[in-house]
Amino acid sequence: MENEFATLGLTGFCFGVFCAYWAKETSRDILMWFLLGMFLTPFAGLFILSKLFSKKEST
Repeated sequence: MENEFATLGLTGFCFGVFCAYWAKETSRDILMWFLLGMFLTPFAGLFILSKLFSKKEST
């Protein structure tokens, strides 16, 4: 059971770092995206994917 919490925490942290990097590259608020990515991993991921696909369709 303890390993599950460690895995979830590490996954959330890594996704938070990815979201912060993406935010930096797209001139968005880095701290907000880090926290969203860390605590709301699935929702932040879906939002980023939707932004990426909408950008591809508009070009």
